[in-house]
Amino acid sequence: MIKGTDLSHWNDKVDYDKMADAGIRFGCLKLGQGQLPKDTMFDIHRENFVKRQLPWDFYWFCDYRKTGIYNADRAIALADGDFGAGHPVMDLEFLKPWGYPPGSKMRRFALDFFGEMELKSGLLAMMYSNRDVINQIMAGISPEDKEEFLRHELWLATDAPYGNPAPWPKYRLNQYELDTKVTWAQGTVDLNEFNGTEQEFAAFYDAKKILTVEEKIGVIEVEARAKGWELWEV
Repeated sequence: MIKGTDLSHWNDKVDYDKMADAGIRFGCLKLGQGQLPKDTMFDIHRENFVKRQLPWDFYWFCDYRKTGIYNADRAIALADGDFGAGHPVMDLEFLKPWGYPPGSKMRRFALDFFGEMELKSGLLAMMYSNRDVINQIMAGISPEDKEEFLRHELWLATDAPYGNPAPWPKYRLNQYELDTKVTWAQGTVDLNEFNGTEQEFAAFYDAKKILTVEEKIGVIEVEARAKGWELWEV
């Protein structure tokens, strides 16, 4: 198993050396949530992953009371140009106090988040969610929207033993343990596994393939001009 973890402000006492010795090889770090400020532990977690040359990505806990575009813009602003291994995560799950909107609204939210993230950063966001949300999003989905979702990797919340949720043929990450006691942190942590071979893991987290935001924008501009689109300077 290729093990990883996801960390946030709840994990404020981590022995990162022990964490690495315990076999943690990648991390998903909470950058922020909706309208709130940056997660208070994000910079510390990031610095310690970088110090130990462990790949990391950030995740953004989405507030679906706002739009997907709003949430993506907040994540981009707080990331300040540092997108880690290049797989920003849209964490989309129901929160009881916010209510349970229909699947069509959550689908629109997700597509808007994906589109804004790709437009502003040049990166394809990964989706973190559970089977309940995914099933509702996919109910009555058009073939075009389904194809768009398939462009984005899936990080599956806790229920991988039940198989891949449609339409994904394969999830990329699986959060297989929640609120677990470990030797390298006080309190509890969540544990994840990379669903793939060592070669796939190396390719997924290949730092050499990650472009800066400016380089990504340059690639998009080149592709746009090749299609004959007129670009306006702002």
